[in-house]
Amino acid sequence: MQNQHIIETEHAQTEGILVPLDLPGFSIHQQQWQEDGTICATIIAQACQACCPQCQHTCTKIHDRRARKKRDLPCQTHQVNLILLKGRFRCEVCSALFTEPDTMCGWRRRTTRRFRQHIGHQALKQPLSDVGTQPHVGSRFVQTCFQMVLEEELRAQGCGEDETVALASPRFLGIDEFARRKGHVHDTILCDLEHASVLEVSEGRTQEAVCMDSKNGLKLGSKKEGMILRHRKQRLFLRAKEELTEEEEQERSQIGRRLPLLEHAWQMKESLRDWYATAMQETAIEQLEEWIDQVKASACDPLKKAL
Repeated sequence: MQNQHIIETEHAQTEGILVPLDLPGFSIHQQQWQEDGTICATIIAQACQACCPQCQHTCTKIHDRRARKKRDLPCQTHQVNLILLKGRFRCEVCSALFTEPDTMCGWRRRTTRRFRQHIGHQALKQPLSDVGTQPHVGSRFVQTCFQMVLEEELRAQGCGEDETVALASPRFLGIDEFARRKGHVHDTILCDLEHASVLEVSEGRTQEAVCMDSKNGLKLGSKKEGMILRHRKQRLFLRAKEELTEEEEQERSQIGRRLPLLEHAWQMKESLRDWYATAMQETAIEQLEEWIDQVKASACDPLKKAL
């Protein structure tokens, strides 16, 4: 019986699954499981030639290979380190020594590009200070990844970092303030509520500062271009339905048709109020559970977080 238990333990330690490397142009040379749970994989480029940076001659003679440690995306809870064997070529024409380009990480980068994108996308949804608390991830690195992801999204949208380029005026413009330093420095954010995207961040929170900062960009206050949702419009969705006048209800419905997610959140809020006002002791729990299931099945993330 004792030998049987030992055999089962050995089998449990060797069991596992195959995870694809998903790095085009590279192959695994060796992999190792370290005692601290880190997965260490030695990889090598599949290309056997490189272009000389001096004479542009295609070289095939590999002088030597040198190991470079790179950090990659974690595999579940295990940190993954890649040991890249970078080839050094000797040019047959000019006898120059050069290293093959690092297409996986970039020049003098110690992390893979997909790992930096992963950290940058986390920073889009969480405070940078929270993302920086991860093991072996600092706040400066998180800020660099965050800026890289933003630049990629701007290029994908055909936008640049030039602040003098005019932006398209949205149909619904959201304006709100936020504290860059709590209680000290406040800025203003301008958002396209229909497409859930940030258009501009203006320094300061006064009307003069926002208009001056946006004089070459958005057409603030242009009724022909669309509608600006300020705090006075929010009350249409915060107040009870029976407290709205006929004109206010028409205005609220018009905004709701343009912003279906906001309209759905308002309807869920009103259905919860109706449950609170009309629920009986025998059916209250069942009706509340049905409402919770509807929230979980919806696409309204703020309501899901409130559960």
